[in-house]
Amino acid sequence: MKKLLFLLLISTSAIAQISLPVPLNIQSTYDKGTRSTDGKPGKNYWQNSADYTININYNPDTRLLTGTEEIDYINNSADVLHEIVFKLYPNIYKKGNIRDLAVEATDLTDGVTIQSISLNGNNSSFNIKGTNMIVPYTMVQPKQKIHFNIKYHYCPTKLQIKGQF
Repeated sequence: MKKLLFLLLISTSAIAQISLPVPLNIQSTYDKGTRSTDGKPGKNYWQNSADYTININYNPDTRLLTGTEEIDYINNSADVLHEIVFKLYPNIYKKGNIRDLAVEATDLTDGVTIQSISLNGNNSSFNIKGTNMIVPYTMVQPKQKIHFNIKYHYCPTKLQIKGQF
């Protein structure tokens, strides 16, 4: 009798379990097939990709870092891209930029200077806003590969935050 009562108690508590609501943004990933319910990527999941060749020179006396990059970027999405955004993290310390941490005036820099950028062999325009460098492009089609050549320089801050020197 005690076993039956125990089993009855366990079974009613299992039935009484309520399922939690699924947030709409999570449900939409299930519907699109970009995520499965176990959290793994779904059949429609994709990531854009890039291959980099980076050459840098650093002068410890002047603290000047100069570099060139060649980047092959592939749009693996189903969307047409109208711009590519590069992150210029050293610009966190650029004079006049907004940041969410206090920085001494002696730790501020002039930020990253882009000397030139070309896209598929042609000079390209760009716009820098804070730590974002936005490169407009008329249309990067799905599965299209584009090539960037970038020449830049900057002086890293002496302040060590988040692993940067």
